[in-house]
Amino acid sequence: MKSQSKVYLDVLQNKNVEFVNQFLVSVFLESVGIGKVSNSLVNSYRIKRNDRAYELVVKFKNDAPIQNLDELIQVFEYVISPAEKIVTGAVYTPEYIRSYIISKTFDKLKNLKEAIVCDPACGCASFLVSAAIAINHSTGKSYQEIIEENIHGLDIAPYSIERSKIILSLLAILKGEDVEVKMDNLKVGNALNFDWFQVSPKILANGGFDCVVGNPPYVCYRNIDLESKSLLSKWKVVKSGHPDLYIPFFQIGIESLKKEGVLGYITVNTFFKSVNGRALRDYLSRAGYQIQIIDFKDEQLFKKRNTYTCLFYISKKSSGFLEYTYCRSSDLQKLTAKSFKRFPYDSLDDANGWNLLIGLNKEKVIEKIENAGDKIFDLFGFSTGIATLKNDVYIFSPVRSDGDRFSFIDQDRKEYEIEKAICRKVINANRIKSEEDVDSSDTQIIFPYQWDKEASRYVAFEPNHFKRNFPCAWAYLKTRMNVLKKRDNGKEVVPWFAFGRSQGMRNFGMKLFLPHIAKKPSFIISSDSQLLFYNGEAILSSNDRDLKVLKYILESRVFLYYIKTTSKPYSSGYFSLAKLYLKGFTIPKMTIEEKIDFLNMNEGLRESFLLDKYNLKVNDIT
Repeated sequence: MKSQSKVYLDVLQNKNVEFVNQFLVSVFLESVGIGKVSNSLVNSYRIKRNDRAYELVVKFKNDAPIQNLDELIQVFEYVISPAEKIVTGAVYTPEYIRSYIISKTFDKLKNLKEAIVCDPACGCASFLVSAAIAINHSTGKSYQEIIEENIHGLDIAPYSIERSKIILSLLAILKGEDVEVKMDNLKVGNALNFDWFQVSPKILANGGFDCVVGNPPYVCYRNIDLESKSLLSKWKVVKSGHPDLYIPFFQIGIESLKKEGVLGYITVNTFFKSVNGRALRDYLSRAGYQIQIIDFKDEQLFKKRNTYTCLFYISKKSSGFLEYTYCRSSDLQKLTAKSFKRFPYDSLDDANGWNLLIGLNKEKVIEKIENAGDKIFDLFGFSTGIATLKNDVYIFSPVRSDGDRFSFIDQDRKEYEIEKAICRKVINANRIKSEEDVDSSDTQIIFPYQWDKEASRYVAFEPNHFKRNFPCAWAYLKTRMNVLKKRDNGKEVVPWFAFGRSQGMRNFGMKLFLPHIAKKPSFIISSDSQLLFYNGEAILSSNDRDLKVLKYILESRVFLYYIKTTSKPYSSGYFSLAKLYLKGFTIPKMTIEEKIDFLNMNEGLRESFLLDKYNLKVNDIT
């Protein structure tokens, strides 16, 4: 059976915003039994009995009623087009999460009646509704006064601000206040350049907001609109990696707070350890404010988003530490002050990531594992996969192999011949399940490069050399020239037939492939020194024995404990095996004789041997 929100999406998709607003407001008013209203905004969106759409309104009131304001917010946010959601990062926050955040932040405010509250990415005003209700319950202040004096919201989408005005007007009506409400504090604007201090003398006089709350937008870097990308550079917290849009909202929120103001977000938890969170970690450590984090770890709170979240609170006053805990979202009310562990800022590694571990024993075990020998990447090489930015052009599976040429069928069902001398064997590292998969694969990649001894790197062919020596490959790629020229967001790749990135072409030697995520690590080795790969990462070595020793170590219980404790979690017990999370792991020192013996041991003996080498006991890692 379809969900209520999906039912509305089916009937309202491709309809203009005004009609969507009219229809949903009308269904809501009919569902909750509200007749004539005086509020001019709400009244302007009501479909009248003599309108053609009224019959459909009545049908939906009976078949899929919208019975409370929170359901209306959900439907409003659900019917935003998928294309818009990619750019705006809009996502509905459950009411119990909003109420918990509001409660914990408001507890820290001294004068709630006069508090100035802001959501800098307010969407359809869900957090503002929760804030208004909490202020009313605590102070007895009317909703009209609260909306006009306490509540402030900003959103980049004009339709979101219009819906926020509708929602807050309906909130007042539902509470018995069918009056005109000024909505001057709801603004359309891009939070990356919007200045509340400039547009509001009241906020300027107050020294900033007393409280900032919300759910910053879930937009990955590649989907950020061009205007916003151009504005990112003004924020200190985005100076590392490719920042997702939620990251600058930490700085936006903190800098718009008054002294001793408080912030409460539900937001992505990857900034603890991610490369693009490095500048943010440094910013937070340097500021030294009181921070409290409740991590949901691998729980996916938002079912339609592949994100992992936490609650993040900050009080804008000095502190030498942050506090951290983790729990399921359903257990929030069970948390007490004793649930949290304190981490002095000077004990945190801003550059490599915060290991916010619970319990001193875990810290001691991790310390032993990270100091038992040489760091893994001091002993072994590392490579990412190649990045052509157009794999379906370069990569093919031969249908024939005749003499010095391969033949293959392209996506348009046309057959082409490619010279074998310009091809290299290639695999999709994220899809291989066994060493047999590697050995049996016949997939090829057109590799228009030659080795430059002086530069000690691969360089793309000169066009004339390419055309003269590999006419079949040249002719085929020419048919794809327009596609290849457009592959990097309009940036020109020079020469046009080169790969989009230069990464991954120097992966000489044996390779131990790293799965992207895993529940129990299992690693595959390839002895083909010329093999290329894409969609993955690999550890490299020219020493067969050392790489096999490493494989057994990485498949051990010691490594499993380490990576589960320090890595990024995913749902269903999976965790990341990216290089970022492996680089602190050490390989214990072994003599050649010990390595030979280690390779000949059964699994039980190998586990015991490694526990001794890391100076650990079984109980330490269980």
